[in-house]
Amino acid sequence: MIESFENQFYGRFLSAAVLRRVALFQLLAQTTNPYSQKELKDSLFINQKTLVNDLEKLTEDLSSYSSASQLAFTDGKYHLILHHSFSYSQFFLTYLNKSDTFLIMKELLINGSFDSIHFSRKNFLSISSVNNRLNEVKRILDDFSIKLVKKNIVSLYGDEKIIRYLSYLFFSLSSDFERIISQKKKKQSAVLVKKILQLSELQKSFENHHNLTLWISITLNRLDKIKTNPLQKQIAVDFSQDILYKKISHPYRQMLTTYQLSDKQSTLECQLFYQYILSFIDIYPNLNTNNLPICYQLALLPNEVTQFWFETYWTLFRFIPFPEDKATMYKKVAQLHFERFFFGGSNTLLLQVKTDTDKKEFMTQAAYMTELFYKKLRTRRKFQQITFPKEKVFPYYQAWIQRGLYRYFKLKPIKISILSIYDHVPKKYYLNLIKNHCFQHIELVDVFDASCELIITDQFYSLFETLNTPIFYWQMRPTERDLLGLKKELLHLIVKRMNQLVIH
Repeated sequence: MIESFENQFYGRFLSAAVLRRVALFQLLAQTTNPYSQKELKDSLFINQKTLVNDLEKLTEDLSSYSSASQLAFTDGKYHLILHHSFSYSQFFLTYLNKSDTFLIMKELLINGSFDSIHFSRKNFLSISSVNNRLNEVKRILDDFSIKLVKKNIVSLYGDEKIIRYLSYLFFSLSSDFERIISQKKKKQSAVLVKKILQLSELQKSFENHHNLTLWISITLNRLDKIKTNPLQKQIAVDFSQDILYKKISHPYRQMLTTYQLSDKQSTLECQLFYQYILSFIDIYPNLNTNNLPICYQLALLPNEVTQFWFETYWTLFRFIPFPEDKATMYKKVAQLHFERFFFGGSNTLLLQVKTDTDKKEFMTQAAYMTELFYKKLRTRRKFQQITFPKEKVFPYYQAWIQRGLYRYFKLKPIKISILSIYDHVPKKYYLNLIKNHCFQHIELVDVFDASCELIITDQFYSLFETLNTPIFYWQMRPTERDLLGLKKELLHLIVKRMNQLVIH
């Protein structure tokens, strides 16, 4: 059994003890004898500390593996996923159809060395599970003597793991509301309304913890809709829930598609989303964003915020009003795309316009901005002139802005000065952008300074052409098999290029 796991799911990255754990879960799923079930459960829980140690050891083992790794073990009922990326230690553990999961979650969260643990919302579909989760929030606060005061929480948990855990609990509660509402269960809705009102008290106490406060706010916003009409028709596409879920479990995300919402539905959902974006801006008071359009406000935000929300915002740009006229807006959007392509790894999606007229107008402006922006670079860095005829650029823009740029850039090796374009932007900001986006699958040595250049060649792009994936689009991660196949060539290529950085 263990051997089959090794062969099928790259078990060589796991210690034998962890593999035994997985095998125990599989046996438990297949066992119907109550005595055997109890014995297996005892084995799992008695050796809980061993599992934590094994997973910590696994973290160390994976840290030496420079590409992102995703290991999955499934037997139909239980599903354990360990996801690791060299840039941060992050594991998602999901146990489906398993009782006492909170005990495992809490133990791993408090004693394990994980940044976050995601509890799948698939576990909770009943009213009893909602009550259990509310009780769990209280129990955690009681068990660890955590008072609802910021300084006490930070003193006990400096990394605020407990805050993230509570945030996930509230998010799961929020998911349950929508599920029950969609089933038009009036009685259960009334019970939920009564239960969730307690969250408003928690919200005040956690006012300085943005992540938790935000999710409680979203939950309460949904509550307002429930109270207004417990049997209202569920919004066709639950934008906020869908996006939040994808944010947590991004290894499973597919490319975002344009949401088909009516005017009334889009107004409700986009108001919530707009508030979400603004709430991120609020936590960075030093940014002078009062007089800027939302697109530029987002562009100024720190990288960890924009890497997800910026591209999501532009996917739905047609649903949110802009202060400029259309022509001006298209020009600014195109310029912003290319600025972020060169200097931020381009984590934005192509604007998914709905009509042919809008698409044609945008393509024209985008092609114009491509040429203009490249000329600016050429002037600063003395690049060889490359023109972008609109009739040739247009087909590439139908799918991805970046794809068209790749094809032109493959004509000749390119040197892009990352740090000298805008002198007023802190150097550290550009360094983080390079590390976090441009080469997210490669572990970089910190050898950058203000005068170094990033050298990109056609060989580098051709590797990712085989995956049909823009390399600077961070959500579109290659699969495990793709990474294993490319790992050796990619590492050699990038290490070679990084060693050739020209430091004047």
